[in-house]
Amino acid sequence: LPGTSAQSVCNTTESCDDGEFCNFDFGGYCERCDGCSDSTSVSGCNSCGLPPAGAADCVLRCALGVVSAGSGCIGQNGCVSSSNYSQAYGNDESCTIAINKDVSVSASPTFDLETCCDNLLINGVDTESPSAVPSILGAGMSIVWETDGSVTRAGWQLCFAPPPSVMSLVVTGGCTTQSGRLNNVEYIAAGFTASGAPYYRASSSSDFIYWDPDCNGGGAPAQWIVDSDEPSTTASSDLDGDGSCNYGAYIDSDSS
Repeated sequence: LPGTSAQSVCNTTESCDDGEFCNFDFGGYCERCDGCSDSTSVSGCNSCGLPPAGAADCVLRCALGVVSAGSGCIGQNGCVSSSNYSQAYGNDESCTIAINKDVSVSASPTFDLETCCDNLLINGVDTESPSAVPSILGAGMSIVWETDGSVTRAGWQLCFAPPPSVMSLVVTGGCTTQSGRLNNVEYIAAGFTASGAPYYRASSSSDFIYWDPDCNGGGAPAQWIVDSDEPSTTASSDLDGDGSCNYGAYIDSDSS
């Protein structure tokens, strides 16, 4: 075996502990992520001498940090899905998916839920269509899946990949009152918010630039904002949590 086996049997519905992945074709045992030479990268998992299914679980759990728990989900080939996807999932199923690193997310085309009663909560938001799935999830976010006791559908599948590289920004041309924030100031990529948009921290101050879909939570237009408050990575609107649109500067923009 390529790593140190914990001798815990695993399969698509009985997953391994944090810091482990399922080797599948090597007998279905949990292996430690640090058993591979570089399991923190996709290329490292794929060059570790694992068979395809084991390498895919190494990528998902070790390199990407996506860890699912509960029999209501299946994790394989870099994706997590409802059980029996794309056939009918079961009644009274549940699982939780922990996002331990920033990741890109894409939803597979078949996405069919009993929307009244079976819930896919992505970072607390009830998600009922592929278009509602965020393109980026940040470290510390989670996905929860729960079904009720009747009516089942084809379900869902979410596939994960490393997030895109985000470059730093240098902002120039700020007005006199905001020149300290906006005139030749470098903003360094700091992470992603719940919408999947990147946000930036000033290298020389405590200011931030971020995209807020609704700055007061009451239907305000979407904006890129310069603010002294760090944006929430879990809130879907009013990212500074002040219930109003207070900021140093902004640009109206529907594009994140």
